[in-house]
Amino acid sequence: MRLHRIVGRAGKCGPSAIAAVTGVPTHDCAALLREVTGRPQIHGVHGYELMAAMTLAGWHCERTVHPRAARPTLAAWLRDHDTLADSFVLVVRRHFVAVGGGEIADSGWMYDRRPQPVATARHSRVRVRQTIACRPEGAF
Repeated sequence: MRLHRIVGRAGKCGPSAIAAVTGVPTHDCAALLREVTGRPQIHGVHGYELMAAMTLAGWHCERTVHPRAARPTLAAWLRDHDTLADSFVLVVRRHFVAVGGGEIADSGWMYDRRPQPVATARHSRVRVRQTIACRPEGAF
């Protein structure tokens, strides 16, 4: 699945990752996260909170936590996974990054808000802490 360009007023990585996968503006994604967490502002979220917000948006997510000793680099993870079939949200350096359709997008901290090919992506040596596979509800 191809990623969407990240648009909206919220600039944090959690809402940006949700926006890249779903196509919803980041300020609406932040509203979903506020509903899930009960916090008045979103400055950081956990993987399970992001998954709950994606469920509210109509997406199904499955999370894989990589043990510290077996964390793959981003380059190794990209070699082993088919990003053309599914969209993923990766946790690298306690930061959410969206990957899908052979592209990678971010809030602007590590990568651009506009999806770029993974072949040209920098920071390929960062370690992937968690993988969250995302599919629209009912698309199994």
